Amino acid sequence: MLKALGSGLAVFGLGPTELVIILVILLLIFGASRLPELGRGLGESMRELRRSMGSKDEETGEKEAKADEETKEENKEEKDEKKESSSEKDKKSS
Repeated sequence: MLKALGSGLAVFGLGPTELVIILVILLLIFGASRLPELGRGLGESMRELRRSMGSKDEETGEKEAKADEETKEENKEEKDEKKESSSEKDKKSS
């Protein structure tokens, strides 16, 4: 069964045997009662990190959207000015 899954089990380049050894060492160091607390704390930390990174991406996206809108407005204003100046030139030449 492990061969069927291939290298999908490798986490950070560690195989299943290494992960079991690390888990046993953690169990001996912290004890069975503290492991769930450590796992919960680690999970909450990862969740908070993802949440904060996601908000930065949203803020960046909002800033880029505002900059795009401003650029579009500036381009539109420039086009309007060119049309006005060209129409004025046409009137003067007539």
